[in-house]
Formats: sequence, C-alpha cells, structure tokens
Amino acid sequence: MNSLLTIVDSNDNVIGSKDKNQLAPADIYRVARLLIINSKNELLLAQRAFVKEKDPGVWGLAVEGTVEAHETYETNIRKEAEEEIGISLGELELGPKLRMQGKFNHWCQFFITRVDLEIDDLILQKEELETVKWFDKISLQEEVRLHPEKFGYRFELILEKALPYFN
Repeated sequence: MNSLLTIVDSNDNVIGSKDKNQLAPADIYRVARLLIINSKNELLLAQRAFVKEKDPGVWGLAVEGTVEAHETYETNIRKEAEEEIGISLGELELGPKLRMQGKFNHWCQFFITRVDLEIDDLILQKEELETVKWFDKISLQEEVRLHPEKFGYRFELILEKALPYFN
C-alpha cells in the first residue's frame, strides 16, 4: 500500500503531499520519534526487523513514524506506538525538533513519555521490529561510540537530542 507523505518547506510549513515512492532528493518530509523512558532512566530502543528492505537489524528508538498527509506529528506517533509495540499513549511531553539532511531529508519532532513497561507485555509488529531492549545512558553512549554501524542513520544526533531527557 502506497501512502501520501506530508511535504514541508525548510521551515517545516506544509506545502503539499507526495507518494512516498515518488520522493525527490529535495523533498522534505516529516518524521515523529518517541523517547520512552522508564523510572530507572533507561531508554527503550528497538531493533528493526531483519526482513526490512532499508536498514535491517539496526537499532533505533522503539517508536518512529513517517508522517502521512492526513496526520500531525502527534497523531502519527500515537498510531505508531499502538501498531509497533502495542501501547496506547497517555499524556506526551513535546520534545525538541531536529532537521535531518543527507541520505534522508526530513524534519523530526520528538515526543517524550515516561512509563514503566515490561518487555514481555509489549506486542511487537513483527514485520517492523525484531526486538526491544532498555538501555541506560552510559551503556548506550558507549555502544553508539564503539559500534555506530549497529544503529540507524545519524543515530548519534538522535541520541544527542534524547540525552537531556534521561539521566
């Protein structure tokens, strides 16, 4: 199923929509990302399914989504949380926004939720996610430094934006 993505300008103002398979390098789209932090100040990450065409097996935030034309950043992240890990989100904290340019060309809006989740209670969307795991700040920083290839595109920038939210 093809989906229409929200296309924005360099200031993140909506200027149209486009089929995701028809994106040109200059097209800027939107991505929503969720920082799930528990009471131990750990961040929940997910490993992409090995069957994924793009970046199979790499680690990233547990919930991320490309915003479709009929969605806002927030409606997208709520939908993705339910689809990808089987949780309904309550109140969300609005986090920072990041402009990503290079291999991918998008605006990224972060949201933060603080909740204790048991890994076994999550319902993973198997075509999207292989597994999930909690990471503490020190271990995660070290792992990204030593093995950046295990993480998604420009994950060091994503981690930099996430660090102030978990100690």
